[in-house]
Amino acid sequence: MIGAHPKAWSPPFSSPHQGGRLVWLRKCHVFRAPRAAEQSRRSTFLLSTPGAHMALFECEPRMTRAKGARHLFAPILPLSFLLLLLPHTAVEAAAQVGTITGQVVEQATLRPLGAAQILIQGVGIGTLTTPNGRYTVENVPAGTHTVMVQSLGYDGRTLEVTVSPGESVTLDVQLVRRAIALDELVITGAGVVQERRQLGQTIASISAADIEDAVSTNVMELLSGRVSGMTSVPMGEVGQSAPIVLRGLVSLSQRNDPVIYVDGVRMDNTQSTIGTTNLNRSPLNDLNMADVERVEVIKGAAAATLYGTEASAGVIQITTRRGREGPTAYSFEINQQASHLSADRVPGNWRFDPSTGNIAYNHPARDFLSTGHRQEYSLSASGGSRAIQYYAAARWADESGVMPVNSEENASIRTNLSFQHTENLTTEVGVGVIRNINVAPAPAWGLMGEFVLANPLDVSPLRPYGELFNTIQGATAERHTFTSDHTSISARTAYRWSPNLGSEIRIGYNQVSEDVEMQTPPGVAIREITGRRLVGERNRTAVTVDASTNWTYDLTPTIQSSFVLGGQSFWEDRREYQTGVRGFASPGLGTLRGGASVYTVDEFTEEVVNAGFFIQEQLGFSNRLFLTAGLRMDGNSAFGDDFGLQAYPKVGASWVVSDHDFWNMDLRGWDHLRLRFAYGTSGLQPGAFDAQRTWQPVSRLGNDPAVFPLNLGNPDLKPERSTELEFGFEAEFLEGRLAADVVYWSQRTDDALLQVPSAPSQGFLSSQLTNIGQLQSSGVEVGLDIAAIRNPTLSWTLRPQFATVNQEVADMGGVAPFRVTGGRRWNMVSEGYSPGAKIAPVPDPSQPYRTSVPVEELTSLGQITPNFLRNAAGGDSLAFIGESRPTFSGSVQSTVDIPRWNLNIRALVSGAGGYVMSNETELIRAAVGITEEVAEYQRILSNPASSPQERQQVADAWGQKHPTMISSWMEDADYLRFQELMVSYRVPEAFASRMGASSLQVSLGARNLALWTKYSGLNDPSSSTVTDPLVPNVDYYGQPYPRRFVFQVRGGW
Repeated sequence: MIGAHPKAWSPPFSSPHQGGRLVWLRKCHVFRAPRAAEQSRRSTFLLSTPGAHMALFECEPRMTRAKGARHLFAPILPLSFLLLLLPHTAVEAAAQVGTITGQVVEQATLRPLGAAQILIQGVGIGTLTTPNGRYTVENVPAGTHTVMVQSLGYDGRTLEVTVSPGESVTLDVQLVRRAIALDELVITGAGVVQERRQLGQTIASISAADIEDAVSTNVMELLSGRVSGMTSVPMGEVGQSAPIVLRGLVSLSQRNDPVIYVDGVRMDNTQSTIGTTNLNRSPLNDLNMADVERVEVIKGAAAATLYGTEASAGVIQITTRRGREGPTAYSFEINQQASHLSADRVPGNWRFDPSTGNIAYNHPARDFLSTGHRQEYSLSASGGSRAIQYYAAARWADESGVMPVNSEENASIRTNLSFQHTENLTTEVGVGVIRNINVAPAPAWGLMGEFVLANPLDVSPLRPYGELFNTIQGATAERHTFTSDHTSISARTAYRWSPNLGSEIRIGYNQVSEDVEMQTPPGVAIREITGRRLVGERNRTAVTVDASTNWTYDLTPTIQSSFVLGGQSFWEDRREYQTGVRGFASPGLGTLRGGASVYTVDEFTEEVVNAGFFIQEQLGFSNRLFLTAGLRMDGNSAFGDDFGLQAYPKVGASWVVSDHDFWNMDLRGWDHLRLRFAYGTSGLQPGAFDAQRTWQPVSRLGNDPAVFPLNLGNPDLKPERSTELEFGFEAEFLEGRLAADVVYWSQRTDDALLQVPSAPSQGFLSSQLTNIGQLQSSGVEVGLDIAAIRNPTLSWTLRPQFATVNQEVADMGGVAPFRVTGGRRWNMVSEGYSPGAKIAPVPDPSQPYRTSVPVEELTSLGQITPNFLRNAAGGDSLAFIGESRPTFSGSVQSTVDIPRWNLNIRALVSGAGGYVMSNETELIRAAVGITEEVAEYQRILSNPASSPQERQQVADAWGQKHPTMISSWMEDADYLRFQELMVSYRVPEAFASRMGASSLQVSLGARNLALWTKYSGLNDPSSSTVTDPLVPNVDYYGQPYPRRFVFQVRGGW
């Protein structure tokens, strides 16, 4: 044996060859070793050195007696030190091994393919290609081997290669691009990885390559425009998020956002409002994008059946990166961004001065808007041996927005470990920790409200811009600090009982701890001149336990069966506390104890437990036709006492027609055809206390404590039940140059929860949730993949997609139509209309307004009032104004590759339409008289020289668009947005190697480059400061989305 080291120490170590008894390490020899160890009486240990070499220890055993379980851990520390001391230049053993190297490229363009999988079959070793497509597999046993090469979106290839002892063989591979990747692996609700060809339901996937090339800082920005049928457009503030809605709403009273899983662990995705700001946050946006390997979006009940209760709104599965076998590979990313919001996007303020006859003007936003900056740095390392693979990453990001007092700092670390204990037993452990600190101004209307409501005639030393409520100085001094700590731990163990039978169990822990601090120093904010302080804490914890067993077997040589049996349980706990005081005696005071009075104290706790089991059977016929049937049974603590388990069945079929021998359409340019069908049900549970009888405590009644009746309770309360039917096909033409994916879906929500008034005699005056409603939805989703140009010098690919959503409240169980909220918002729930439709009072078409004096005598706008259309009972007649959500949406992704210049250019254009948006910001500005139009109207009416025609024009304009006629401020909001542009240059390998890197890429990008719309308001179309899913698209003092410019450097070594 060469490379021998003398015995320096001999700690005990457990050997599988000695019946689990402890042995001493003796005569240990070290060499760079093959991946597989010989089975002998020598104990063999495969270890990884800091220099990324693999060290194999072969030690002759010497028996000793075990002296307690603690001795099992005794070798860990000295072995760890030994790893650090092993020389990086370990001598090759005389073992019969060699090396395989090469590069994987796209066949048509010769573009390198990163993250392609290389697997040596029968040996169990492999690796992933680097961003420049290169790979190296060391310690391959000599002989002839079969090498499998796979990459998402390409046909896999299997090749044979002969490896000579001590030699290196080159194997370059060209893969053919496929727009329809039927062999793509996806994770199903049963926890089983299946090929896409086997699934009847729709699952949208976003790969690592798409993630890396996106101009996105968080998951929501990534999904926007890339997932057909999804709406989520955030506002422009730093840290702002928006609800995610897939295929429209599924409930009239409960949550409508999808369930989130990260590495199989349920993640809290509660939208949190930062105190009294307009800022809404989601823990989903805190994830490090560099950690994300893949995102799968599961739409609708047909796909989400096996996820059970609460999954009817869909599921988003996020898979983080894992380690790989091979030397340690490091990667880094440096990201610098500048954001800009033109002051012209924020309206100025006009005011007519009757004393001078002039119009005063100011524009506070011009003095406060600045260029925002974001910097982000991430570093990761991955590698390992056949026994242990690891991935470790860290990220730090800091961003200051275009608005004052709006910033965010984010730091995260993640470690994923994979252990191959034996050929049949594997374990995975993942830990992620994220800290996020968000700062925003505190007034309820936001700092933007101070900008756009200032009165230029009311300027004073106290109000330098004529601010309406607070002052801009007070708004920037009164701020919220929002600190969240997000911890996620997952552990998975899988055991293969036989090649066809395997079981796994997964345990996950997810906790989001949020601290909210609002501080108003005394003497700076007009509305809180004595100062105030609010401190709050929110803790949300979720524990997930999954277990499943999968058995695959051949019924006949052409019929395969896959049977899955499993169970899932999750426990959620939510606790919130807050205390607020006001009135500080001096500027030096600022703690809770220093406040003169307590203005709020609150405490809230909630606990929800869900448990269920599922069963699924799939039959495959010659790997062409697949039939699936499954069932999930769920129980939930939110169900009523008189309601037991809920059953959710599913069936599906997938038929790859073009794999049959009779298919000859490929001769005519039709390469592939797959037909699919899915039917399934899923649920949405009521709130934790909706089934319970509850009372509201009050501080005192006289001098005694008391409670008021709150919720009557409903022992029959059960989950809402969504049933979905889906048909689709996928076709590919002209050798992959054109592909189409078309889906029609229809969904019905039964037992929809609606508020039903209680009988007053019961003593409970509030309404009670009851399962009496029905909601119907349908739509079409079309996706194309067009290889417009495909050759070694230039390739151009287009991916247009289009989706429609049609919804209707079919039955309200006798409940009268009702407004979702009051004030200026006329969103209604009414039979025959979509949920939250804009139904509002309208003007009488025969006489839309009245004047208190003849038109030619008008001198003020107060003499003009709208004339509402009346119904038979004398009340306001309500009319349908428009949909509150887009009824159609679409996008086009464009990718241009120029291999000889190492250039890649990606662009994304998205849009939506068929809905209206409430322009509340401009309505309020008109009501207080600071818009340019209102100032001009007042100037005309106050001028004795104005003609009757001019006064008539004012009467027509103001009378038909009066601030009290809300419907006149609802505008069509169809839009088209140039959402992303990224130009990437891959530095030549020779030059990158001089800098010590194996790969290096430099990118320039931009986001929100242009917006085309007829909507005239402050906010971007389809964005909203209101998070209620039934009251979307409300323009209320929100910040428009800024334009972002990105400089990015990404590399590895």
